[in-house]
Amino acid sequence: MNTRDAEQMRANMEARKAATPEATEQREKLRRSIAAKTYEFNAHGVEMNQRYVSSAVVSDGTPAPPWTRDPELYYHPTTWPGAHLPHVWLQRDGRPVSTLDIAGKGRFTVLTGIGGEVWVDAARAAVERYRVPVEAYVIGPGREYEDLFGDWAEAREVGEAGCVLVRPDEYVAWRAQDAADAERRLLDVFGRILGRPAREMARVGMHYRRRRGPEEMKDSSPPALPLNLDGGACQGAASLTLSPASKITG
Repeated sequence: MNTRDAEQMRANMEARKAATPEATEQREKLRRSIAAKTYEFNAHGVEMNQRYVSSAVVSDGTPAPPWTRDPELYYHPTTWPGAHLPHVWLQRDGRPVSTLDIAGKGRFTVLTGIGGEVWVDAARAAVERYRVPVEAYVIGPGREYEDLFGDWAEAREVGEAGCVLVRPDEYVAWRAQDAADAERRLLDVFGRILGRPAREMARVGMHYRRRRGPEEMKDSSPPALPLNLDGGACQGAASLTLSPASKITG
C-alpha cells in the first residue's frame, strides 16, 4: 500500500472491491483509518468544550454536567457557568438570529424569559452601580426575540423566569433558576466578577455624585472601570476596558 506509483495506487483501490479475504481485510483497515481521522478533522469537543474556572465565573452551586459522549469529538452545549453560551436559533421580526449574535460585542448580556422582567431592572442597576455595558433580553412569545421551536427553553437549563448572565467573551458568567431577589443577586455577582464588592461600588457612586453638580451629571458618566476576565484554569485570560452602556434592551 505504501507507494508513490499512481498506477499501483489505482490497482490497490480496485483490489478492495473483490470478494476475497485479502480485500475484506483491506476494506476493514481502510474503514478504521478513516474513522481515526475523525479526531483530526471533526473534533468539535476540542474546539468548543472549554470550561473556565476563575474569579470571573460565579458558580450556581451545581456540579459540572457529565460528558455523555466523547468530549473530544462531540460538543456538549450547556449554560453551566464557565461554559460557552450555546448557539440556538431565535427569531426576530421573522428572521433567524443566533443567541451568539445577541451576546458578546464587548458587553455583558442577561438572557431571561417571560416572568423574568425583573432581571432587566436588575441589569439597569448593574449598569448604574458598576458602569459597565449590559444588555438584557426577554425571550418568549410576543417579545423582541422569540423561541419559536422551544430550542432555547431546552438549552437554557434554567427556569423561564431565571436568567443566564453572559460575559463579553460569550462565556457564561453565572445563571439563576428563578427571579427571586434578582437585583441583589445580580449586583453581588457583578461585584464578584469585577472584583469590586457591591457595597464598595455604592460608596464610589455616592462619592462621585457628591463631587459633581447636577448640571455636570446630566451629560457625563463616571470613568469606565477596567474589566479583567481571568481565564483561570483554561489559561485564556482577556483584559479589556469597557465604557458605560448606552441602553438596556428589554
